[in-house]
Amino acid sequence: MRFIFILMGLSLSLSALAQHTINGTIIDRFTSEPLIGAEVIQSGTNSGTVTDVMGNFRLESSTSSPNLEIRYLGYETINIDAFKTGSTVQLDESTSTLEQVVVSANREKELRTEVPAAISTLSPRVIE
Repeated sequence: MRFIFILMGLSLSLSALAQHTINGTIIDRFTSEPLIGAEVIQSGTNSGTVTDVMGNFRLESSTSSPNLEIRYLGYETINIDAFKTGSTVQLDESTSTLEQVVVSANREKELRTEVPAAISTLSPRVIE
């Protein structure tokens, strides 16, 4: 019985040692600038990380060939095989357009207590 517990303990410790470290760099395809804060997530898990100021990331994985999802605001999201791609991943800018924003102003003089909305007065100096 004692032998079984020892065998189970060894197998659990060996599976814990079967971690794979994934290192890489995320850059812009056209400028080769590092992308700071890009999300690198292992597909199918909650395991992930973000890139540092040099675009580098490090992720621990328990699977031997993990798929990674890489996202960054303003860039296309990609899915890659971590060990087939290499250490540098290039992202393309997204070509989708955003909705337009409309800003309107009103010059009516009303008492602030009579208006059912928030009113602020901005001087040109504040806007600059």
